[in-house]
Amino acid sequence: MWLGLGWAQASVSPFRLYKSYTTAGGLRTPAIVHSTHGRTGTGIKDAIVTVRDIAPTILELAGVGQPDGSYNGRPVHQMSGTSLLNYLGGRSETVHNNEPLGWELYGSRALIKGEWKAVRIFPPDGTGHWELFNLRTDPTETANLAADFPEVMAELIADWDAYAIANGVAVFERDLGYGRY
Repeated sequence: MWLGLGWAQASVSPFRLYKSYTTAGGLRTPAIVHSTHGRTGTGIKDAIVTVRDIAPTILELAGVGQPDGSYNGRPVHQMSGTSLLNYLGGRSETVHNNEPLGWELYGSRALIKGEWKAVRIFPPDGTGHWELFNLRTDPTETANLAADFPEVMAELIADWDAYAIANGVAVFERDLGYGRY
């Protein structure tokens, strides 16, 4: 049964676009977490957490340090995530503070740093140019502030370029259509 693209958009309302994109509609996902590490109370939290944070959290819970360049005599890559325990324990209000977090998917790009998010999505679903959003005042990513804050935009683009190099990202300069099928 095919319900059409409108159903994907409706399922993530009020966020922009949906799965297969680096906008809020594609990246924001609910998670249920229970911890006995200090934070009390229940409720909805809005901390930015990525899948990269799971392994460092489990290792810290187990009391095991992250591998430092090798494991059992084999070289391993350094983990890029952050343990959630300081956040879950109430010792930090955020997980990533001002650390740049980059994503790419099907040629779409995004980077979050602090309250700022840069997004580049190629036509037909985007402009093909980098856009800038303030997630504190505009979590639905509707007001492009790139022209108003060119220095912030340049910093986030440079951070994304560094992310792409560090992670061996295959950089595309057009929409290849992979996310459409």
